[in-house]
Amino acid sequence: MKVFTGFLVLTFLSVQALGCAEHDTAASLEKTFKAQNLTTVKATKAGNNLVLVDGEVASAEDAVRVGKLVEGFRMANPAIPIQNMVRVSEEGWKMLAAKIERDIASSEITVSVKGKSVVLEGAADSEFVADRAVELARSHLRSFKPEDPKSEIQIVDMLRIKQAGKVAKTKKP
Repeated sequence: MKVFTGFLVLTFLSVQALGCAEHDTAASLEKTFKAQNLTTVKATKAGNNLVLVDGEVASAEDAVRVGKLVEGFRMANPAIPIQNMVRVSEEGWKMLAAKIERDIASSEITVSVKGKSVVLEGAADSEFVADRAVELARSHLRSFKPEDPKSEIQIVDMLRIKQAGKVAKTKKP
């Protein structure tokens, strides 16, 4: 009976310690986000020893920063699950589209964000220019990987290729 009672006491103390560690992790994450000027991101203790990181950030780069900070805390505290639910604001997606469009540097190619898709539209001078535009968009999105695979951002290539002064209807696959 003493062994069983001792086991219950140890289990109870372990659960209490884990609860404290979970609270400390949430508080530490909050302080880290604040120090990194990510004031819209909050870390809270949720049920089942979970720390929930939530909020909306101004850019995809900020979302990547949050992801790296969360991953660092996961490595330091592997027993405490941390769920990253941070989202990029609509304005942040527009800024990313504008940055991609600027890097493509073609007045005839536009970039927009529609839902979970980055859409490239317009006419490219050649297949090479069209492929380069798509690759530039991919490179901007490569480092931004949401934790939920269902929320993965897609690139929609709606570019047309110009042919001897005309615009072909579609790009070759």
